[in-house]
Amino acid sequence: MLGKASAVIDKAALSPVRIPDDAVKIIAVTPAVLFGVAIFRLQAVEFLALALAAGLLAHLAARIAGWKGANPVAAALISVVVVGPAAPILLVAACALGTVILELLRARFLSKASIQIGLLIYVVVLLASRGAIASYTDPFGGSAHVEPIRFWHQFFPADAAPIDPVRLYVGNLAGPVFATSLLMAVIGAAVFWYTRRMSPVVLAGFLIGALVPIYFFHWNAVFQLDSGPAWLVASLVLADRSTLPGGLTRPFIGIAAGLSGFAVRHQGAGIEGVFVAIAATQLFVAAIEGAVWLQRNRSDLGSAFHLATQTHLSRADS
Repeated sequence: MLGKASAVIDKAALSPVRIPDDAVKIIAVTPAVLFGVAIFRLQAVEFLALALAAGLLAHLAARIAGWKGANPVAAALISVVVVGPAAPILLVAACALGTVILELLRARFLSKASIQIGLLIYVVVLLASRGAIASYTDPFGGSAHVEPIRFWHQFFPADAAPIDPVRLYVGNLAGPVFATSLLMAVIGAAVFWYTRRMSPVVLAGFLIGALVPIYFFHWNAVFQLDSGPAWLVASLVLADRSTLPGGLTRPFIGIAAGLSGFAVRHQGAGIEGVFVAIAATQLFVAAIEGAVWLQRNRSDLGSAFHLATQTHLSRADS
């Protein structure tokens, strides 16, 4: 009997769902990070060191302050995973530091906000720097080079596939410093799914949404979908159960992100269009959830406001 009880306890302790969310996200992104270090070397090491330093310091601050629910290390990693290897180091530092600060504030004041702060800060820096943080290089020569989607749009017809699909799958080409490889993205997604943090329904919706512009504009489907950056962010950020509402809305969230993220390629946007679309989708969902919460709690908020007003007036009279 004791042996069976011990086995049950051990099994529960090793259950994937018991692993902290921060640890799961770090484990899932590790294959892509290691591959990025292997092909981009010094640039990748510098960016990784910045993200880890900022994340660990923020984690320590959260522990000292007693703020629960913050995931600063994972958020900092996500913020630099999709930057370009030739991005100015000050912009990368701004991404990492801005992310951990806002992640701590989110955990303290908006713990239920359905958004990945790391990706949001990346998008803000991307727009503010006019794309400077998305500066890419050839991993072999180190010279400036455009990433595959922009390369296709600038130099080839719509239905072309200018890069070997196997090379795209492996990821030894220009692109975000830790996200060029679809193979590494698949491994990370498998870890995320195994630990029950990923919603396959959202990923399926993302695929359906992406197929709409691919079909409408007669693009080469294999080339467009053989994208490590797109699927890494879609699986680890968009499909993260912790930032998703329940019910039947999940497939539509995936469809909206996939449709908008791929459709902007027709206007010349590169792979960054997917990142912007996913961040915008999460912002929209968070705004809707916030509006619903306010609607449901308006009477309580009104009572609290009235009580606070009366207390203030009473103190003023005295």
